Amino acid sequence: MRRRCCAALPGQRAANRQLLKACRNFRPDLLLLGRYELIDNTTPEKARAALPDLRIAYRNVDPLPDAANRARIQRRAPPVDAVFLTAASPIHGISPDSPARVYFMPNPVDAAIGVGRSFARSDQSYDLFFAVSRPDDRLRFVQSAL
Repeated sequence: MRRRCCAALPGQRAANRQLLKACRNFRPDLLLLGRYELIDNTTPEKARAALPDLRIAYRNVDPLPDAANRARIQRRAPPVDAVFLTAASPIHGISPDSPARVYFMPNPVDAAIGVGRSFARSDQSYDLFFAVSRPDDRLRFVQSAL
């Protein structure tokens, strides 16, 4: 039985294979990566080797003051051509010598939220919206109200 030095997340090897297969089949001009925790950094490099004209970008919409997020950005920068951040700040930590260029991208949100005028929308079913990635008091509050 073969042992790996590092434990792969469930589905990680399959996800990497499927991404490469999709790149070979569709031959995209641009590969835009978001939260791609299952994809390792060698996979975009393999995609670029198979498709030399492929451009690869990584987008990150998380706050830059968060140390874990800055580490994620630094870890994801090497295999990409561009990093798009929704926070305009120089604290992303990517070296100026990095082949990846860093760009600001506005956070893609509903216009009523982005300009702080959600009260002006009359077509919404609910007046309350929480975005949560793990259970916390907000989620329990909303579930208790339903």
